[in-house]
Amino acid sequence: MSRSAFAFGITSLLSLSALSLVSPAQAAILNGSFETNSFTGWSTLGSTSIQTAAFGSSPTAGTYQALLETVPNSNYAALEQFLGLTSGSLDSLGYGETFGGSAIKQTFTANAGDTLSFDWNFLTSENSSSANNDFAFVIALASSGLADTNSVLLPSSTIFKRETGFQKFSSTIAASGSYTLGIGIINVADGEIQSGLLVDTVSTTPVSTTAVHTPALLPGMLTALGLGFLRKKFNSRQS
Repeated sequence: MSRSAFAFGITSLLSLSALSLVSPAQAAILNGSFETNSFTGWSTLGSTSIQTAAFGSSPTAGTYQALLETVPNSNYAALEQFLGLTSGSLDSLGYGETFGGSAIKQTFTANAGDTLSFDWNFLTSENSSSANNDFAFVIALASSGLADTNSVLLPSSTIFKRETGFQKFSSTIAASGSYTLGIGIINVADGEIQSGLLVDTVSTTPVSTTAVHTPALLPGMLTALGLGFLRKKFNSRQS
């Protein structure tokens, strides 16, 4: 084996080792805690604003949080179109005939096994009711409700009468790809009494991977390769 061939073998092995240590790139949620004091990175529809602890409910991280409120006008069709849902999808969640609401959305990429999560606090001035059952919802890997006027609610220090307090939504990504996260709040049956949803700390957490122990194996592999070269060189001198 020539010196150049030996050097090529070493270089190739080192390159392979370096590649095995590279982790897949993660496309994180942008401005997930709204610390820009804006909706940078998000698309919005309806009544949305950025709030601080002065609103009466403190953010779960940092200074800012997003507030989504129901609206008195009937915009449920525009809301479904905004979120990429088929007509009637919000009604089919089972809380009642939807009326007017607000939503935010953001598209992100993730790997299988990653975790999507965010903190939320449902607020309402509605009484517990099956007729005017305003609700908060999430559209991500599937459509699902977060809370409604019949959830366990406590007195609120905000402009709304009652709230759930902050809860955490968490879901595991089943397959690698691109997803659109939508978070919303909507009136049911009427637009007279309003509800809201605070959102904070939206993030994706990469799946943990088993460490690759290439550095520990590398010295032994290089030693074996070097001994093989010397043995071949020695045998060629003996012949």
